[in-house]
Amino acid sequence: MKFRFTTMSQSDNEVGDGEIGDRAGKVYSTIDEYFEGRFLGQVKYYDGKSILNKRLYHGFQILVLILIAAIPSIGTILDTREQIVLFITIAALILLIAQGILSLYGFHEKWINYRTTTEALRREGELFKQQAGDYDEHENPTQLFVERVEELVSQEHRIWRVISRKAKDN
Repeated sequence: MKFRFTTMSQSDNEVGDGEIGDRAGKVYSTIDEYFEGRFLGQVKYYDGKSILNKRLYHGFQILVLILIAAIPSIGTILDTREQIVLFITIAALILLIAQGILSLYGFHEKWINYRTTTEALRREGELFKQQAGDYDEHENPTQLFVERVEELVSQEHRIWRVISRKAKDN
């Protein structure tokens, strides 16, 4: 069996008969090796990135909500005008920084993108393991699986670059 892929640099990465290559240039001897190494590694990577970006997004959003809610009620807690002005100034600065970080790093967009990629990879893995869907009648389900996994990873990378560029331009 021979697999041929286009790498990120658009050059050909051809592997020998009976081997499977990924876009990173690593060659796997069997589909089990590919599944355990590359496929499950990518699922774990994107799942972890999704969880991290979700936590960062929620954390910053909660901080923003707490500060917004605290500003109007602070007058009942603090004694002097100077304390109130100081608190509002500090809260406004923290709000500005938190909103800037949310905008700059695009945690929400990355969270959604990583989660979408994770679930798409899991779906392909299940369809392949069960030999269902397109894998049922395909003449080479292993090659189809590898090509789809690599396309999902490549697609996610393209989207990540767009999100990162958009965040940098803001």
